[in-house]
Amino acid sequence: MYSIVLNALVAIILGAFLFATFGWVSLNAWNLLLSLFVILSVGFVSNYTLGKIFKVHVNRESSIIASLVLFCILVPAKSPRELLILALVSLLAQLSKYAFVWNRIHIFNPAAVGAFMATLIFNYPVTWWVSSKVMLPLVALAGLTVVMKTGRKYMVAVFFVVAYLTLILNYGDSIPFLNLSKQFFTAWPTVFFATIMLTEPLTMPNIKRFQIGYAVFIGLLFGMTFNIGPIFSTPELVLLIGNLAVFVLKPRSRYILSLKEIKTLNPETKEFVFNTDKKINFKAGQYMELEVPHKHADSRGLRRYFTISSSPQQKETSFGIKFNKGGSSYKNALSKIKVGEEIYATQLGGDFVLKNNSDKSSNYVFIAGGVGITPFISMIRNLIDKPTGANVTLFYTVRRVKDIAYRELLELAASSKVINLFYVVTDEQSLIDDKNFIYGTLYPIKIINNVKNALSANYFISGPPAMVGHFAANLKKNGVSGNKIHTDFFPGF
Repeated sequence: MYSIVLNALVAIILGAFLFATFGWVSLNAWNLLLSLFVILSVGFVSNYTLGKIFKVHVNRESSIIASLVLFCILVPAKSPRELLILALVSLLAQLSKYAFVWNRIHIFNPAAVGAFMATLIFNYPVTWWVSSKVMLPLVALAGLTVVMKTGRKYMVAVFFVVAYLTLILNYGDSIPFLNLSKQFFTAWPTVFFATIMLTEPLTMPNIKRFQIGYAVFIGLLFGMTFNIGPIFSTPELVLLIGNLAVFVLKPRSRYILSLKEIKTLNPETKEFVFNTDKKINFKAGQYMELEVPHKHADSRGLRRYFTISSSPQQKETSFGIKFNKGGSSYKNALSKIKVGEEIYATQLGGDFVLKNNSDKSSNYVFIAGGVGITPFISMIRNLIDKPTGANVTLFYTVRRVKDIAYRELLELAASSKVINLFYVVTDEQSLIDDKNFIYGTLYPIKIINNVKNALSANYFISGPPAMVGHFAANLKKNGVSGNKIHTDFFPGF
C-alpha cells in the first residue's frame, strides 16, 4: 500500500516537472527541483535523527511520502529565505510524528501538520498547486489507482458526496450551480485531498463503518467555511480536526511482537507465533499490519498486512503466511527472523468477523482459498475456545492434498462438531475415499447441496481476489442474497 502511494506521488511530481518545462503550468522547474530537494532531504535526515533520539525504528517510506505530499501543497520557493522556511516546515512535519504520539502511533497526518504550521508560524502560502486544472487528469488517475489498490472506494465516494452537498447547501444561493461545481472539482484540492491524504492509514479509522463516519465528518467540514478564533478553515486544518476526532474516539496502538516459534503448515505456508508486549484486543477474522525492518528493501517495502490466525482467547498472537519462491525482500527477511527477535505491528482492523450474537440459530458457510484459510482458523479456534452452537460449514479449496494447512486443527474441529468440513481439491483426481473430500471445481450447487438451509446462510469468502469475486457473483446467481455474502479484503492481499 505504501509503495503504491509512493509511486503515485512520484508520477504526479514527474508530470509537474514535465508540465513546468514546457510552460503548461505557472511553475518554474528549477524552483520545483530546489524545493523538492530541500523538503525531501530535510525530511529524510530529520526523521532518521529523531528516530535515533527517541529510540524508535523509523519508516523510510512514511518519511518520503509525507515529504512528497508536503511538496505538492506548498508554493515552491523562489529565494534562499523561502527555502529555509521549507526546510523548517519539513522538519516540523517529521517532528509531529514523534511529538504528537499515543501508544507509539502518531495522531496527525504529518504533511497536514507541516502545511498548517507553514501558514501559522511563517505565513507561508499553502496553495495546493498540485490541484491546478492542468494537473487534474494526472492527479485523478494516480489517485484512482491508490483508491482501487487500497480498497477505499466507498470512503472516497462518501467524502465526495457529503462535501459536494455541503458546499451546495452553503453557497448554492449565492454562486451559480455550474460555477460552484467547477470550482469544487477543478479549483479546490478535492481530488488530491480525498485520494492521497484522506486515506492515510495511520490517522484514519480501521473499521469500515468508522471509516464511513470519518469520511462524512471530513466531508462536512471540507464543504463549509468556519474559523477557530483567528484561524480560518483550510483543507489541512479540516484533516487535522478529523485526525483528532479519530484519536479521541478510538485511539490505536503500536505493538512489539517477539517471535516464539515457527510452525510449518504445508510446503509453502508457515505459522509465526509471537509473544506480545501487551494484549491485542481483536475479533476473530481481523488483520494487522506487520513491519519487518530490513536492509535493501525492494519496492514492496517494510510493511504488509496479514490476518491473525490465533484465537482472541489465546495468549500468543499468530499469523499464517505463504512464501513463494523468489519472493519479496520483506518475505525473505521475515523467513529469517530468529526466536526472540522483534518486529512491529499496527493497523489492527477488518470487518470480516462473525456477528457478536452468533448462537445455535446462526448458519454460516465459510469458503476459503489457499492462505485465505487464516481468518477462518482464527474463527474456528475461537469457536473451540468459546462454543456457541452455531452451524458452520467450511469449504477449503486447495490445488493438491499436500497444500492443506491446519489439517490437524480442522479435523479436530470437525470431530468435535464445531464445523462441518469439506476439502475441495482442484488439481488432483480422487486419491482419498472420504466424504469430506470434493475433487474438481467447486460449483455453487455443490455448496447448496451440502448445506442445510443454504439460501438463508451467511457466506464468508476469503482467498485470492479473483476467486472471491467469482464465488460472490455465482452465489448471487444461484439465489443467495447479496447482504448475506461477506468477502475478505485488506490492502496488499
